Amino acid sequence: MTGSKFVIFALCLVLFLACSDIDVIDPYTRDGAPVASSSSSELSSSSEIGNIGICNGKEYNTTLYNCVMGEIVGSCKGVSYYPEYQRCENGIIIDGAEISSSSTGTQSSSSSSSYDASSSSSPAQCSGFVNGTTRPHYGKDKAQFCDERDGKKYVYVSIGGRDWMAENLNYDADGSKCYDNSEPNCDTYGRLYNWDKATNACPFGWNLPSDAEWDALTQAVGGTTSPNYLTGAATPLKAASIWNTETGSIIGTDVSGFTALPGGIYASNGNFSNVYDYGNWWSATEYDAGNAYRRIMGYNSGNVSRNYNDKTRQLSVRCIKSLCSGFVNGTTRPHYGKDKAQFCDERDGKKYVYVPIGGKNWMAENLNYNAYGSKCYDNCNTYGRSYNWNTAINNVCPQGWHLPSDAEWNTLTQAVGGTGDNFLTGAAKPLKTIEGWDKGNGYIAGTDLYGFSALPGGFTGTDDQFLSVTIDGFWWSSTKYNDDTAYARFMRFWDSDVGRVSSIKVDMFSVRCVED
Repeated sequence: MTGSKFVIFALCLVLFLACSDIDVIDPYTRDGAPVASSSSSELSSSSEIGNIGICNGKEYNTTLYNCVMGEIVGSCKGVSYYPEYQRCENGIIIDGAEISSSSTGTQSSSSSSSYDASSSSSPAQCSGFVNGTTRPHYGKDKAQFCDERDGKKYVYVSIGGRDWMAENLNYDADGSKCYDNSEPNCDTYGRLYNWDKATNACPFGWNLPSDAEWDALTQAVGGTTSPNYLTGAATPLKAASIWNTETGSIIGTDVSGFTALPGGIYASNGNFSNVYDYGNWWSATEYDAGNAYRRIMGYNSGNVSRNYNDKTRQLSVRCIKSLCSGFVNGTTRPHYGKDKAQFCDERDGKKYVYVPIGGKNWMAENLNYNAYGSKCYDNCNTYGRSYNWNTAINNVCPQGWHLPSDAEWNTLTQAVGGTGDNFLTGAAKPLKTIEGWDKGNGYIAGTDLYGFSALPGGFTGTDDQFLSVTIDGFWWSSTKYNDDTAYARFMRFWDSDVGRVSSIKVDMFSVRCVED
């Protein structure tokens, strides 16, 4: 269970170290934006002598690796891995030792020729730094954390019971930009990201805030007017300096310590605008396929604005500490009569149980991530949400998990004893829950022998009506049949076999994810 081991370890690492084009009216574009004198964070040096450390009795190179909780750890494009068992090649983690498992701490002969140190962001960049250490920032002492990917230190503050970054993200993701393509502006205002990049740009353990999390922030600082609590919220969030101070400006008090800065925007036509006057921040919540919600603050208003914007525009990013912080993946809970391991979805903090079947870890409940256009029948917590195929295939599964292919479904049904074409015959009975299915004429009870716990969530057809709930369960695969249809699996209350069908992609089915 290598993938789960990494997720568990990465969370332990964090705990160890820490413990459409609707725009605000722009009166003009300001040239020659001010640049603050703050310099970029310096890398923390290793305390070991000669770049050799001892980790649980084994030597390791502190320039490339770190020792956490008795394990030697590397970072491959920002993702933690175990070099005694795996290696980083061209930014991808693959099986096979990168270093000897003996006490030499050197690269193994099997991987030395292929190891690319430039593909790995050394955890030594944060070595010796204790998360939570404070530094002065805009008149307040604020706690910091270190981004393992590049060693940058970010200050953060607690508002409304959540930890928010108190400065804009400055991670050099592909395609991100400094205002006016000037590196010094990144030191002050952070970088600008399109929405797709923004959703994956935050450091490990931190996330792009949802629209609802922005609402909670503005409410916590005294914003009024439900449901988004925007009125009056900008004044306590804006920095007391840097902003335009000409006639008509409303100066921020920054009583919250959030220190919002006017980082401007970069449009798809290649123009930068509004630095010094307006700050724009993405949310993780989509408005539709081409737009996502954002928050805006202006020099001439004490209110926060909310609208949606074209995803190709590049805005600032503030990250919020993950709801999964402190949760140890692999922790068990009772689920349909069995104790099952869980993992946490970093996007919304939901915990999902999973079971190993046929050499793969499968979610043992339906996905319940609120992606744009997804739907619930009655209680999302029971049946999860329904998704059309295009949504299901587009990274709707949590990080480290994916929508199973048609072949992976075959492997699953074969592993539980299915026979015949695609191993469908007899496979439903050991996969279905014992309870929860319609017990009408012909009912065949499931045994849930493997803990997969398939439930009859039905489906949503082209008329937007939920059908067959408690009678049938339908689940997408990632494999398309043709341009209009894709393969799915289904189970019925009266059948002990699994069905396989090619269905039109606009139908909305349940999703089970399988670990990468």
